[in-house]
Amino acid sequence: EILRNLENADYQIEKVEKKETKRNPLPPFTTSTLQQTAWQKFHFPAKMTMSLAQKLYENGLISYHRTDSLNLSETALSGAKKFITESFSKGYYNFRKYKAKGNVQEAHEAISPTYADKTPESVKNKLDNTSFKLYSLIWQRFIACQMAPAVFDATSVEIGANSYVFGANGQTLKFDGFLKIYPMKFSENDLPPLKEKEMLELIKITPNQHFTEPPARYNEASLIKVLEAHGIGRPSTYAPIMSTIQERHYVEKNEQKKFLPTEMGIIVNDVFVKNFPEIVDIDFTAKMEKELDEVAEGKDTWQKT
Repeated sequence: EILRNLENADYQIEKVEKKETKRNPLPPFTTSTLQQTAWQKFHFPAKMTMSLAQKLYENGLISYHRTDSLNLSETALSGAKKFITESFSKGYYNFRKYKAKGNVQEAHEAISPTYADKTPESVKNKLDNTSFKLYSLIWQRFIACQMAPAVFDATSVEIGANSYVFGANGQTLKFDGFLKIYPMKFSENDLPPLKEKEMLELIKITPNQHFTEPPARYNEASLIKVLEAHGIGRPSTYAPIMSTIQERHYVEKNEQKKFLPTEMGIIVNDVFVKNFPEIVDIDFTAKMEKELDEVAEGKDTWQKT
């Protein structure tokens, strides 16, 4: 019906709105976000990421790699400030302090390079290719988190045709800010300059119908994200969990590297849910952590727990 009503329509721009938008950098890495990002960018399994990070830590290149904190030390922050202002300009520097949500060991620090001025290029000859990739990622993310936001002109356009309104959104980059160090893709399109009342020429209409899709299967990154969101496991256990469920053949990976439950996995799960509901309860680790914290704070006794 809509297509029929549009057969001889004129397409005219009714409204163009521009506003400046800013994109802030992502916070520095914790264990889980490092594992997720290394999977998304390089397809490194969590176990591999942790063993590479272990070597970088032992060689004195990064801070401790098992952490869920976003704290950064004064030394790290002042090193970043010095590097950014000297390498680019004051306009690229923007101090930020990050605070983690939830039940976090705040004594730890976020994962960061030991020295801000040790650029990936300066240590490249000491590292193999995979370690270099991971170090670059950690270094870039850390430097970027103390840099100015990227500034865009966001444009939204309304196009009238008969009684219908079509919309288009896009953006143009005005100032790169942290993107200079940590490139990111955004979903917005680049739009040409457009003016109100301008007539447009229709090239084609694609009548797409969208159906609700079932949730996608997990890959390593998305499974770690869900574990963290539910408070299951700790920074030290995300990678072993990924290995264990595969080594015990509870799950296997398909061609897209997505996890599929095996027959064995489904049987084991059914037995556990039926017989040990309080242990396979999704909130088990989170409750356990909370109780241990209460013991540490003297609000509860270890014997009862």
